[in-house]
Amino acid sequence: MCARFDYISPQSPLRPPGWRWLRACQVVENRLRVRVRDDDRVRDAVAFYRALQRCQNERGRARLARKIPAFFEAWLVYQQSSLKRWELEARLLANEETDAIVRKCGLSANAVEVFHDTFFTVRPHLRARDWIMNCVMGSKAHRVLTETDQDLLLKLYALAGGPLVVDSLMDYFRHPVPNPAVQDADGLAKLQLHQSIRRSIRMRTLPADAVHFPGLTVLLALLDRKQPAGCPGPHDLIDHFLADSDPVSLLKFASAGPNPVPCKQPA
Repeated sequence: MCARFDYISPQSPLRPPGWRWLRACQVVENRLRVRVRDDDRVRDAVAFYRALQRCQNERGRARLARKIPAFFEAWLVYQQSSLKRWELEARLLANEETDAIVRKCGLSANAVEVFHDTFFTVRPHLRARDWIMNCVMGSKAHRVLTETDQDLLLKLYALAGGPLVVDSLMDYFRHPVPNPAVQDADGLAKLQLHQSIRRSIRMRTLPADAVHFPGLTVLLALLDRKQPAGCPGPHDLIDHFLADSDPVSLLKFASAGPNPVPCKQPA
């Protein structure tokens, strides 16, 4: 069942990406009439939801799936709070081509289009970043995330890096621990990529509180300068910071090497 929502007009800057489905829920659950300004996709959603409510059992849903396959397939994905749905939404935010999404997500092309137009309409508004951050991501994106917030992490990285970043992140979420025993070039490259993704996610989910902020300030200053030969590189500095965020310890570690260069803590 779908909760009751007040209809948000097309002119509202706060209209959510799934406004057509929310409008359909409002029409069906409150026994309203479809308005003239409701477009064809809203009308399709209303017809589907009415048919779905008439289904009394799994046999009825199976008949509905045969009658309206694309809409039923898209609705099934929408009902799931799963990596499959989050990947589809992230790829739409990354503005990936429908053919590529079909291949990578295992959905029909019609189902992808129905999902976008009915449940997650974002493609026409990808340049409206304030709307995306507030109406698509929601308030949680403005708080401290954790590594378990895979849905928001996928969307944030999709906006920043596009389809290729989503590919790498999906592989990381599906196989977070690659086999370290694989010593061929592909295996080592995959291991290094996963380590880099882990660093990035841990830094992205790190709280900027009084405990971490001083060390984070030092880390950014160190990453901004060119490290002398033989001294710890960027990945080493980040790993040390994640293990021990103390700024003094980080400065000492950064100066280690055959040719140490003194580094003062930023004011």
